[in-house]
Amino acid sequence: ITEALTRNKNNGSGWLIAAQIEQEQGNHGMVSLLLRRGIECAPNDPELYRRLGEYLVGRNQYNDAREVFEKGMELNPLHAPLYHSLAELEARVFNLDGLAKLNKRAAELFHNNPMEPRPSSSQAYGTRIRAKRSRSLPDGIAALAEKIVEDEEDKLLLENIDNVD
Repeated sequence: ITEALTRNKNNGSGWLIAAQIEQEQGNHGMVSLLLRRGIECAPNDPELYRRLGEYLVGRNQYNDAREVFEKGMELNPLHAPLYHSLAELEARVFNLDGLAKLNKRAAELFHNNPMEPRPSSSQAYGTRIRAKRSRSLPDGIAALAEKIVEDEEDKLLLENIDNVD
């Protein structure tokens, strides 16, 4: 592992493996050092932040762990495991405000309601109908489109959807 890290210290996986080996051998001081060095060398690897944060949680260093998770989410906001780990930390310390903020942040990024289309999807579909490119609609599409239409002009277009040439 040492040789691999010497050759390519920018590979986050090597740091993760080295830290895991040290943890299994009970060298807890080395675990933190290796993960922190890994973050220095591979700052864009979100798993290094997650593993260091979880390690710190295991050592009851909650504030430090929170900072590490936040930094990782700042660098890679779409890495869902970081949100999960931070949510577990906030739940462990009964930080309901932190959980609410995190939930709001995740909902904005991940759009966690698949039944509610994003505004861009409905706008694109409306544009497609207006452009009269749609010759035949699959079953259920018109009903779904009715749920997302908001203004009267679009409702009129949907009522006449069978007349699209």
